[in-house]
Amino acid sequence: MAWTCLISLLLLSISGVNGVAAEGADLDDGYVRPDKKDLGYVGVEFRQQDSDNQIYSWVGTEGRSEPLQEFAACSDVHGDCKLVRGEIEFTAILPPCQSATDNYCIVEVVSIDASGSEVKGSFHSYFPDRGLNDFVGDESIGIPSGGPASLWVFPGISHVGGDKFFVRAGVSGKKQKSKYVTQTFQAGITPVSPIPIPTCTEDPITRVSIESGSICSPRISYFDEPETTNSLRGRMGAISLGGEDCVMQGNYQGEGACMNRRAFSSEMRFRLVVRLGEYPKGWLHGRFSNPEVNFTDLLAPMKGVQISLSGNTTAVPVLKSGASYAELPAKLQAAYNRVNKWVGFQGRGGCCGTGIARGENWENDLSQFNYLSYPSAWSDHGIDELNAWLPYVGDKATANLSTWSVRTLSTEEMAEADNCLKDEKKIAGIVTTNATQYSPGPPKFNGSTGTLDYRVAAPHYRSGGDTFLGMYNLIMRSELARCLYGFSNAPLSASISVVDEKGVTSVGTKNISEKDGWIKIAAYGFGFSTPTIKIRFTSGKSKSIVCVKGKTVRTITGVKPVCPKGSKVRK
Repeated sequence: MAWTCLISLLLLSISGVNGVAAEGADLDDGYVRPDKKDLGYVGVEFRQQDSDNQIYSWVGTEGRSEPLQEFAACSDVHGDCKLVRGEIEFTAILPPCQSATDNYCIVEVVSIDASGSEVKGSFHSYFPDRGLNDFVGDESIGIPSGGPASLWVFPGISHVGGDKFFVRAGVSGKKQKSKYVTQTFQAGITPVSPIPIPTCTEDPITRVSIESGSICSPRISYFDEPETTNSLRGRMGAISLGGEDCVMQGNYQGEGACMNRRAFSSEMRFRLVVRLGEYPKGWLHGRFSNPEVNFTDLLAPMKGVQISLSGNTTAVPVLKSGASYAELPAKLQAAYNRVNKWVGFQGRGGCCGTGIARGENWENDLSQFNYLSYPSAWSDHGIDELNAWLPYVGDKATANLSTWSVRTLSTEEMAEADNCLKDEKKIAGIVTTNATQYSPGPPKFNGSTGTLDYRVAAPHYRSGGDTFLGMYNLIMRSELARCLYGFSNAPLSASISVVDEKGVTSVGTKNISEKDGWIKIAAYGFGFSTPTIKIRFTSGKSKSIVCVKGKTVRTITGVKPVCPKGSKVRK
């Protein structure tokens, strides 16, 4: 009994305070981000976040010589942008389409119920009224104008905080010679309700608030921004107010507002359709289940593609915890003290609050520092950091946040992808999962087993106490699988298994199909904490051989499999 009480007290002391959910129910609505500012506090949040430089429109450059700064924005690609030195990049948030010939815009947002009945969303208003880095583009050279995101309503449909849904869809890219190239696409649908915050109106000359003299956010400093004590140097992202979870903030209908994230009232299915002037490249990653993706080339004289994305909202586990450094379990103290254990401040964790509170020797002593780690959801080190915390939080999520989002995998995530899985001209595939953390990039080809592997991690228990069950979908061009395995154009077949950290194989439900040049594979109902999803493709009357070259072992599958040059068949 005494040991049980000790464990309970330990879990309570490092779990932190969260929103309140009914006993036995998952926490979703009312979750708030970490906001602990005490000296010596060590905290962590495992939650996927949008990239700071993709949540609002901007165009500019990373870095400039005098003085060196992370970002320097401009406002017109044919005007002041010509004065900016360095490689020009951009993010453009898309508006609703106004006509059938508009490009770089949202065609429709549709809610679909379980019976298949559709309710088409209606554009309500922009939010904020104006973005602080909105810019004038030129579609003829590949860059649309960038403006604010938008609020939509669906007749007869509401959520726990009202009836407005924040829709943000955008593209990011960079200038190559005289034209701009779209590289990534990102979109999300979030239930929101407005919360009043101080109005912040920028002075057009000083670029600080007329009301308070402070810096309005989120925004990026302009390359020609005046040098004042209040001027911004670099980038200021969206600020989450204490006790709230803002997806965006700014002036709305003349008053300051935070669009606070709320929970979907139930599982919902959405279809988002956009038109783009060119294909985004590479792989998509989604936070929705039962995905459907369609690409349709635009008819002349228009150029580009119409993309339709459909999927059900999914509940993603979030873990938030922390304690004073002195109260952390010894193993966590040792892990955070070990330089380069994880990526981040001094090699510790995913990120940190470097400016909140500092004492003497804070760079080497976490008891003299306020440290908050935000590991990337798509990282192996994030998986390892999550696994380090799970024993101390009862292997239980803090919240299960209902989510609908999709984004292009970044260049960094694609760095170690097999060449067969890369496509520089169009979308190669999409992966969706409800896991807290997941492997970077698309599934990795494991030459020793001949499988496509994808590692995921999440707490074993939902925030309400029930067992959390995993979801995984892979949709990829069939030609990519044939490239990996050296197959002909014969029909493909596949098998899927989920192997946990103890080597036990299981899967609840699986679906495999191939149609119109795409292969679709899904696994549902598997458990956590850190399983690996393995997919093996076969074609026709294929067989497998094991090839050995020194210590390298690789399985080759095909109708007539042959070992690579320098390898021998293992007998």
